[in-house]
Amino acid sequence: MGDVAVAPYMDRMCVLKKYRDFEVPKEEAYTKWHTWTSNILTHSAVKETQQPRDKLLKAYKRYADCTARTGHFYTYYARPENTPEWLKPDKDINDPYTEPDWITNDKEEMANRKAAEDELQADMDEELAKSKKGI
Repeated sequence: MGDVAVAPYMDRMCVLKKYRDFEVPKEEAYTKWHTWTSNILTHSAVKETQQPRDKLLKAYKRYADCTARTGHFYTYYARPENTPEWLKPDKDINDPYTEPDWITNDKEEMANRKAAEDELQADMDEELAKSKKGI
């Protein structure tokens, strides 16, 4: 049952490879992962429901290039210039001394963040209104 639930996510690993240059390493330590993934993705029940790679890549492109307007937090923080330091690839999130940069008691910084969120929300609301009008 778990294989069936995980198959769609394994099938989307091509998205991570294309847009984030990430893939599970092809090293001996990951042999079982690659064998398991291959067996699941080549199973007839999974193959019958798979989306074509080009369709998947096209569907996820707007999230990768931050043009999706579905969730302001994720879209906002996906942009490199907005990504908190602790989410950047060069940071070790398991390091107990790496403190998320969103933790602050600075009232001015908190006000700036609130203003940025409000502005982003206003932009999203405007886009939504335009889409409802068919603009």
